[in-house]
Amino acid sequence: MNLLQYKSNEMISSTELIRKSKSIFNKIQKKEIEKAVILRDGKPQFMLLDFETYEKLMTEYLSFKENKEKIKKEEVLENTEIAEEDIQKAFDEIEKLNLEPRTVSSTKNIEITVDDIIEEEIKNEEEPLKEFWEK
Repeated sequence: MNLLQYKSNEMISSTELIRKSKSIFNKIQKKEIEKAVILRDGKPQFMLLDFETYEKLMTEYLSFKENKEKIKKEEVLENTEIAEEDIQKAFDEIEKLNLEPRTVSSTKNIEITVDDIIEEEIKNEEEPLKEFWEK
């Protein structure tokens, strides 16, 4: 079943569909043609299928979609697992950074601590975003 390729006997103008609908329906039902591609202004616009073919397509599609979602979930779970060894290495690296509050002095005798810098960054993040049309 290849619904993306059209044979010349499957391509039918909308005018011909109106005039010969019973004949076209019979051809589809008797499997003389797999589908009827209805043309408007010479371009494919609609497709007629028998209901059995439609059900088969939808069953395959839903099965594929379900399998795809399962595979995605499995990939996410596989990719998010972190080895205990990697976690310990990360903690060791954090400890090496020695992130205790420190004081930085400038020539103007102003003291700034690491906590002050972090606090200022948090304040900046909490400001609401302006909509692009607001100026």
